[in-house]
Amino acid sequence: GELLTPTAAAIISTLCTRSGSVDGFTVEKTGYGAGDRNPPGTPNVVRLMLGSAAPFVGEVPSGGGRAAGQGSELLVLETNLDDVSPEILGYVMETAFEKGALDCWFTPIQMKKNRPATLLSLLCEPRDRDAFIELLVKETPTLGVRVRSVERICLTREVSVARTKYGEVPVKIAKFGDRVTNAKPEHDAVKEIARREGIPLREVEAEVIRSIESTWHPPKPAGTR
Repeated sequence: GELLTPTAAAIISTLCTRSGSVDGFTVEKTGYGAGDRNPPGTPNVVRLMLGSAAPFVGEVPSGGGRAAGQGSELLVLETNLDDVSPEILGYVMETAFEKGALDCWFTPIQMKKNRPATLLSLLCEPRDRDAFIELLVKETPTLGVRVRSVERICLTREVSVARTKYGEVPVKIAKFGDRVTNAKPEHDAVKEIARREGIPLREVEAEVIRSIESTWHPPKPAGTR
C-alpha cells in the first residue's frame, strides 16, 4: 500500500526547496492528522510542524552587523582506520578530489588496544553524500562511516594581479566584508619565475609581497599621521 498519497508527494516535491536537520528550528505550531487506513504495527499519522529555521545559506553577519561571508551547509564524512596502508590513503584522497570533494584530510589517532590509526575526514556537498560513502566503503577496510552536518563560512575570494619587476603574478585575495584579510601569490607562478630567473623562491615571494603591500597600503603623504 501507499505510505504517501501521490497528491501529497507532488505538493511536497514542488514546494520543498531543501531537506535536512531541524537544528536551529524554532517550532511555533504542531499539528497531527490521522488517516482512515490502520496498517498493523504502524500509526497512520502525519505530524506537521510550523516554525522558522535559522538561515545557513546566504550572507552571514559580521560583528558589526554587515555581511562578511557566505554560509553553506555541508557534510563531513569520517571513518577510523587502523589497518590501511599509506598508499591506499593517498589514492583515496586523490580520487576524492577528482570526484569533487571540497576537502580531504588525515588525522593521527589512537584506537582500542593502543593501536595507532588514521582518522579519514572528507568534506562534501550533501548531494554527494552517497557517492563518497561508496568510495570509502569500496576503497578502505572501514566498517562504517560517520556523517555529520556542518556550516562553513566562506570569505569572498577573487583573483588579482601583482605587477613586479619579474612581470605580472596572479594573486588570490580574501575579503571579510569590505576588508582584505589575506592575499597570497599563486605558488606555481612564483615557482616558474624563480626557475626562469635562476633566483631563490623566497626572493620572488618577497618581491611579490612588497608589490601587494604597496598596492593596498600605499605610503602616506609627508606630514600625515
